[in-house]
Amino acid sequence: MKMSDIIKLNDKTSGSEKKKFPYAMPQVPRKEDRPKAEAYDGLQVKKVEEPQAVVRDEKKDMEGLYQRHINEMRSIFDRAKLDFTIAPAKNSIQEITREMVDKLLLSDVDIIKFFMKSNKEDYIYSHSVNVAFLSVMLGVWLNYNKFDLNQLATAALLHDIGMAKVLKYALMPRRLRFLERREVARHPDYSKDFISQMPDMDSRVIEAAHNHHRRLGTSSKIIDEHSQIIGIVDTFEAMTHPRSYKRVLEPHSAIRKVIEDLKDMFDSHIIKALVDNIGVYPVGTWVRLDTEEIGLVIDVNSGFPLSPKVNILFNEKAEKLQEPRTVDLSKQKNIHIKNPLEEEVRLKIKEILSR
Repeated sequence: MKMSDIIKLNDKTSGSEKKKFPYAMPQVPRKEDRPKAEAYDGLQVKKVEEPQAVVRDEKKDMEGLYQRHINEMRSIFDRAKLDFTIAPAKNSIQEITREMVDKLLLSDVDIIKFFMKSNKEDYIYSHSVNVAFLSVMLGVWLNYNKFDLNQLATAALLHDIGMAKVLKYALMPRRLRFLERREVARHPDYSKDFISQMPDMDSRVIEAAHNHHRRLGTSSKIIDEHSQIIGIVDTFEAMTHPRSYKRVLEPHSAIRKVIEDLKDMFDSHIIKALVDNIGVYPVGTWVRLDTEEIGLVIDVNSGFPLSPKVNILFNEKAEKLQEPRTVDLSKQKNIHIKNPLEEEVRLKIKEILSR
């Protein structure tokens, strides 16, 4: 945002002090003869330089915020591992979530690009931050007010803190045995216990974190919308991020699974908001168009989940274009996505691009 100085020059001389006629008019030199920054009849004339606008790198700012929140979650988990009975102060958590909500509301950076980042070493911490980021955005897409967004962010950030009590099982590089799975499955109860220790924590935050694994039709209990939002984002995040014992799904495959397999487990308006804004072909998906050209989805169009913006990088013969071009499929009605690229083709494409 650019700012400019508005300079107002007021005659501050009171009426009693003003000169009365007759008096001699001052001889004011011609403009070209005037020296710079000289006073004329009490008025200082100066050349005012407009300050240079500070250019902020919004993407870099968001990357810093994202990494800082991962580090903060690592610290919270580390303390919880040492003593699960000592929870951080409510205010310290709310400072994190308020900053998160404020930044996400004002940012034009594509949050999905941050959401898709992860590594196995930081998984347990980045998972909490990813779920919080996307839960907040889903709340924005559902027209939540700021108070509700802050509550949702707090519950999402802490939804898996109970994992600190079962971390030795959660981080095992193999599939868990029955008794191990049963212990890990208790982590929502442990999360509730941990968050409940924070003085004055809102009961809706506690219940939203506690019930994030409950699904419609599987419980007689009414599932709060915040729990459903955290639940569907938690599921989508787990599908699309690496675990030592399972294969990662491509984002488009995960979205298809949400649509087909989870349609009866969450309210339809929540699924619709997620799909409309992430798209059937999320950012980062390699696609083949019906022109046989190959491109990468670089942006989605809200309300047009089948028609993202695509950066076309290869022609119909799979030859790399000298000049790639971008096409907005929501406006280019005669071009459509034929299918996402097969894994084998994707690998070849990435190999070509890396040369």
